[in-house]
This record gives sequence, structure tokens and C-alpha cells, in this order.
Amino acid sequence: MRFLFLSVLMIGVGVGMVGCEDDDGGAPEPEEEQVEESDGDVSRGPQEHDLDFHGTIQVLIPDAGEGGGSELYLILGEDGTVYDPGGTLPEAFRVSGLRVRVFAVDVGETSVLGRVINIVEIRVRAD
Repeated sequence: MRFLFLSVLMIGVGVGMVGCEDDDGGAPEPEEEQVEESDGDVSRGPQEHDLDFHGTIQVLIPDAGEGGGSELYLILGEDGTVYDPGGTLPEAFRVSGLRVRVFAVDVGETSVLGRVINIVEIRVRAD
């Protein structure tokens, strides 16, 4: 009786093991990449932009102890939107209170400072 029980147990385990194994050695199959088609051209040339706005440069200096902090720059749009130009703000425009017109590309992200943009062109406003 004991032999019969062990034989049935071994056969059951063997059948269960065969049913669990994949053809490729158990590795999961990679998912197919989903590609969305677009009717329009999504590439951008060097002077193309999707944002054109007026704003004012603001400088933030975080408190970083004795060594001081590095300055962070943002652009406050006239509509109240806060833009984060990251490293794309040219050195000559890093002046708090400077009124500017900005042509930029929306990166599609938001940082702790505001909406992240890449500046394509920036001009000082005369008014």
C-alpha cells in the first residue's frame, strides 16, 4: 500500500511539473511594443516651438547653509503659469525682473518649480 501511494504521488508531481514548464525554459515572453501612429510630423527643427508667451524672469536662491545655494531660474508667464527653463535660459537673461518674450518647446513634464520647457528663442521686451 505504501508503494502504491508513493508511486501515485510521484506520477502526480511529474505531471504537474510538465504542465508548468514553458517551451523556452520558463522565461516569460516579452510583451509586444505598442506604437501609436500619428498623422502629423512630430519631429522638431531647430527653430520650431509650441509655446509663445510673455513673462518675467524670477530668481530663487535656496538656502544651502554656509556655502550658499545655486540660483534657480523660472519664468512667470503673464497668464500666471510658472515655467521652468532648466539649463536652457541663456546667461544674459538670468536677471530677476527682466520682462521677456519666450518661444519654447513644452517638454511635457512638471518640476517643483513649474512647467518644464526648452527655450528655442528668448527676447527682452521693450514695453
